[in-house]
Amino acid sequence: MGSAKERYAGKNIVVVGSGHSAIQSLTLLNELKLEIPETTIHWVLRKQKVSDAFGGGENDGLPARGALGTRANQYVQQGNVLVHTPFLIDQLKKESDILSLHGTKLDKPYSIDKIDEVIVATGARPDFSFLSELRYAADTAVESVPQLADLIDPNIHSCGTVRPHGEAELRQPEKDFYIVGSKSYGRAPTFLLATGYEQVRSVVAGLAGDFKAAREVQLHLPETGACSVSRPTEISDNSNSCCTSALKKMHIRPISVTNINSGCCSSNQRGKQSLFHDLLASFYSVLPCLVPKTPYKLFLAA
Repeated sequence: MGSAKERYAGKNIVVVGSGHSAIQSLTLLNELKLEIPETTIHWVLRKQKVSDAFGGGENDGLPARGALGTRANQYVQQGNVLVHTPFLIDQLKKESDILSLHGTKLDKPYSIDKIDEVIVATGARPDFSFLSELRYAADTAVESVPQLADLIDPNIHSCGTVRPHGEAELRQPEKDFYIVGSKSYGRAPTFLLATGYEQVRSVVAGLAGDFKAAREVQLHLPETGACSVSRPTEISDNSNSCCTSALKKMHIRPISVTNINSGCCSSNQRGKQSLFHDLLASFYSVLPCLVPKTPYKLFLAA
């Protein structure tokens, strides 16, 4: 925890949220508690069952992501983390330096008192304020690119699966303007860099005029292994659920552009191919950094 260790050591701490950021906070706090047992960790969620936050465990196609939920399960089972769910917070009070959370749990008044620190990991929303001079659109609920909303809404896609998408779904009212990367997902927490790479490949193909390559989106995202089904606290393999137990490998294969060596359009096609590869190399080089400095009004940002 570095310099923050003294701030949390031996304190009464509440983590609010059920996503990966919340679980990572629990991981750091659990390590602190093992060193300083006087540290108390509370975990506040809105879910009906804490097990719904554990994800797919060993069934997750991304082992590191699955391990997060497995570790959270261990912290709860070991008693190192005190769970409060479903706790709907409607008020935070402060008296001197002591905090308290108030709300309802199963429709009854509920509170946590004598809190020293509250770590809020309840998501984020994109900032579009700097785009006010452009014609752009965002879904009113998910705040993502409109065409992606129904594809990525976590309230609809319980298994975390998102079908491949590219230039066509990312188009904005402003000509040649695209929002790609994590900002294209708005408030949805399921964005992966692999998705961003394929978004950029498809958009660049479209900007280069190769709409056939832009349409042929080839992306196989790893399953989360987690579905909205009833299951015990311990993570188990449910082969009859909507997510199969077999792991899927991720394949990201750029679409090659056909090189026409003869005919009246061969020179134009070669120029188009060169432009496509030059743009693709340029965008791939900056995508991991998510820096909003790209030509053709293609926006990359977290």
